[in-house]
Amino acid sequence: MNSSVKARVFGGGQFDVQVGNNLEFRCKNEGCGELVKFSVFDISKNHGLRCAACGKEYTLGEELVRKLDKFEKLCRAVNEADDILSDTNVGINVYSHEVRIPFRLLLTRLNTQLNLSIGGKDIQIRFRVSPTKDMPQATEKKP
Repeated sequence: MNSSVKARVFGGGQFDVQVGNNLEFRCKNEGCGELVKFSVFDISKNHGLRCAACGKEYTLGEELVRKLDKFEKLCRAVNEADDILSDTNVGINVYSHEVRIPFRLLLTRLNTQLNLSIGGKDIQIRFRVSPTKDMPQATEKKP
């Protein structure tokens, strides 16, 4: 299930808060404005995006592609460890009390912000991925 809501930032602008790995932004090509849709997990494989309506291409920098690849690997690792996440926790000492927070709670809702610069305009896409629910199937396991 993928959803999106508009949120206000301090400067008065808007950014998208989206849930799931399928994200979108408005095409910046003059006169277009259609939604450019992509999966955060597929973006690192093709190093770019294309507007289906007008054909405008959006190229991603190598650093962003590398980070998105690492993000996908992190999500896959959390997904694979799902069965032990409830049994392990982080202990935090607050005054004389110890609070134990299960890794399942910490790692199953990864709030992330993707910063893009498109046509000289900065776009922030905030999204939340639940690695135990939003992962596409692995295409092939390498030995």
